[in-house]
Amino acid sequence: MVVAAPLDSVPIAGLPVPPFASRDDHATFLRVLALYVARLTPGPAAGIASVVLSGLVSAERAALDRGDTETEHLSQRAMHIATNTLFPAPFTPHGLALELQRHRALGWDASSTITPTLLEQPGDPVTRATRRANGSWHRETIERGLPRDDADAADDWQMVMLLMDGQRGFAFPFGSATDPAETAAAERAALTTLTAWEQHARLAYLQLR
Repeated sequence: MVVAAPLDSVPIAGLPVPPFASRDDHATFLRVLALYVARLTPGPAAGIASVVLSGLVSAERAALDRGDTETEHLSQRAMHIATNTLFPAPFTPHGLALELQRHRALGWDASSTITPTLLEQPGDPVTRATRRANGSWHRETIERGLPRDDADAADDWQMVMLLMDGQRGFAFPFGSATDPAETAAAERAALTTLTAWEQHARLAYLQLR
């Protein structure tokens, strides 16, 4: 199985993860997430997509400050950003799966089985990950009753990365048929925006330190 997740990454030590013990812990998670997504564009200056993502995370922080977001848990949008950008927050597989289930994230619902040693997503195929005695994980899919090896994780952290990798799905328009006229119009508009952004990105506030 080919995954985008960096299985050799290192979790951010000491970063609080949900369920949060306090509003400050929740705010810390969002602050570090904003710092992270701002740096996902290669180069010394932030790209427009990273600026947009940082803005969405900042909006989550504002909602938390207003009391519009519960203290213990991320919103669905913040969870989506964190998992889809493979943010290395120090979740456990069990803890991350519970948060994914809570948000009805891709492949997770109330009928999912979640224990410290078994993570099972219903459907056809069923996806089942089992923790071995040595701390490694084996994941298999079961389609129409036939099991098939899917992936192995050397430890809990690699399993967290695999769980995040599984949240990307197939966002439109990637892998989708598109209208040629709409595609051409969007491409022209994007090129114009990127040309202007090249000049804007030279401003000091967008230089990452």
